[in-house]
Amino acid sequence: MVGFVKKREVEELCKAETRSNPGTTDYLAGYQGALRKVVEQLGEEEATEYLALAKEWNESSAPVDVQRRSVVSGTSSEMVGPPDMFIGMRNYMGPST
Repeated sequence: MVGFVKKREVEELCKAETRSNPGTTDYLAGYQGALRKVVEQLGEEEATEYLALAKEWNESSAPVDVQRRSVVSGTSSEMVGPPDMFIGMRNYMGPST
């Protein structure tokens, strides 16, 4: 979810940290670290909002325009950080409480 909604921010951070362009080996190696940093910077309200949106999309489905963009860009769910935190287009499960 965060990787989808904050795609531009994650990409810019990854490019800055790896000094590489998207698609290069260095960029791909640094992507998860950049995504993790963006997730860690979320405020509680924003994280709660993403969690609710992910739950809604998981129970029904993502809006059609979001599905279309994901198919075109190849977005997929990725595991990031602790085992209980998953970030992807269709799910965001924050740390257990």
